[in-house]
Amino acid sequence: TNTPVPTNTPVPTNTPVVSTNTPVPTNTPVPPNTPTNTPVPPTNTPVPPNPAPKSIPDSSQSSISPRPAVAATRILSDFRCSSEERQRIRLEPKLVNLHAQCVDTNGIGVPELVRGDILDAVDIWGWVRGNPEVCFARYGSLVFLDASYSPRRLMPVVSYLKNGWVCAGVERAGTFVLQPPLATPTPQPLAACRVITQAILNIRAAPVTGAVLAVVMPDVQFLASGKQNGYYRVNYWGLEGWISGNYVVTAGDC
Repeated sequence: TNTPVPTNTPVPTNTPVVSTNTPVPTNTPVPPNTPTNTPVPPTNTPVPPNPAPKSIPDSSQSSISPRPAVAATRILSDFRCSSEERQRIRLEPKLVNLHAQCVDTNGIGVPELVRGDILDAVDIWGWVRGNPEVCFARYGSLVFLDASYSPRRLMPVVSYLKNGWVCAGVERAGTFVLQPPLATPTPQPLAACRVITQAILNIRAAPVTGAVLAVVMPDVQFLASGKQNGYYRVNYWGLEGWISGNYVVTAGDC
């Protein structure tokens, strides 16, 4: 009745356990990055060459008449002188862009000339070319006020007779002034007159319009030996000439 029951039935203790975690490869190769910069076509797309220009007709074939050339000796349109003055003053050739205006003592403005008699005067400006000449019907002595300087500088001019007119070549802009023929007055003698220059002055061979012999600096003192037409006769290192009294300070009996 008492069936023996085995008490020590061996129980396996190390039953292998099946892993529930599926192995995941840790070093799975990653595919290379897909390029994000999509190639852009070049911006400098070659431009096809310009088409051949259309033929342009020359002036002989064009339907538009060419502009006529301006004659170099067209009549001067700006000759501001009265009809009476035009009978005494002429400017030849009458060039385009060369202007002339007759002026009086107010238009001249140079003391040495205003104090004296003036027969005629004409101011010329503009484009001076083509060797024009100005002529005066009256006989007299011609001087020139050079517009290249401010104030205008009195310059000698070479004049000549042409068919009874007193003429001079026009080389640059300025005022031509015709005075009565120059006499040869006797200079006023001076014995105790000192003059001191106040500017750079020309020493001239004769008063007003004489040729320039030399140039003297400011603050030079001279003993004047004569006076004529507002000029003083001085001796500059052995060179005798005349300087304008408008730019000197005098002392003594002048």
